[in-house]
Amino acid sequence: MGYDIGPNWKIDRTFLYTLIDGGFVKISRKFKTNISYYVEQYGMIAMNEYLYFPDPGGSLSRRTLIHQWNYPPPSGGDPGLLQEIENNIDAVMIKAIFSLHYLETHDLKTKGICQETLPPAMWENVQEMKRTIQPLWAFLQDKGRVDLTYAHYYTSLNQLDDAFSEWKREKQIRRGGRLNPSSAKYIFNQLNIGIVSESRTDCKTGKKVVDIWVTGICLTSEVPKLESHLIRENGEFAKIVEIRKAKESKEEDEKKQAGGGRAMVAVPISAAAVVGSNNSAASSPAAAAASSSSESVASSSSSAAAAAAVAS
Repeated sequence: MGYDIGPNWKIDRTFLYTLIDGGFVKISRKFKTNISYYVEQYGMIAMNEYLYFPDPGGSLSRRTLIHQWNYPPPSGGDPGLLQEIENNIDAVMIKAIFSLHYLETHDLKTKGICQETLPPAMWENVQEMKRTIQPLWAFLQDKGRVDLTYAHYYTSLNQLDDAFSEWKREKQIRRGGRLNPSSAKYIFNQLNIGIVSESRTDCKTGKKVVDIWVTGICLTSEVPKLESHLIRENGEFAKIVEIRKAKESKEEDEKKQAGGGRAMVAVPISAAAVVGSNNSAASSPAAAAASSSSESVASSSSSAAAAAAVAS
């Protein structure tokens, strides 16, 4: 286990990954021949910041299990921590056994780090790290910029690259460089985004253009134009949109029915207001109002009017 490692340390990535995974590492010896040593134990590092290593193929994120302490120790550490662990060693060992059982049950070694094998909190920690160290991942998660709703969506690689560069300028992010299909392939595959080189209709010009297209994604600002084009050209997509709009219309009607009605309350009518001759009830507007209110349920505003009538 390594102590707190700073993000600006010049650590050789290959050496660090070998320490994490286990394997042969080269050890230099002064005035002697270098030797190779096989590291059998998996490594663990403690740090307060992420290592800003390039992670285009998931080389860092797929090796990282992040445990975040919600209640960090006070400045300077806890001098009584060792004694506390010794006093609670039974509970620590039981939790460790359950953790090992979890790893064996979920087959972490074979399936790797994924949503299926990690607890929800730990999986979210990995996603947060990816959004922090990988600008492209964070950009593709920004629903205000891109839409990943349908596999039928597409946009040109140049348009996506321009939007990505603009997004980084707004966020004041200098990492990431230009959008490279080769380095972005790993992230694209995780989000079911593809890359094809063929002739497709450019929604801005309405003309067919041979270009590199990124499929399964569309710039949010271009969604209406693209959907209009796809509805005309693709019958399957037209049906999907029709079903979606019908569902949205139904949900909107249900919301209106649930929240659009007026609050109804019963109006308390005194006996004196309703007891009397038919003539007096008919001749008195106040009594008539009270009588009609007693036979129905009125709104809160009608309640105030009826109370005023009774009072008169």
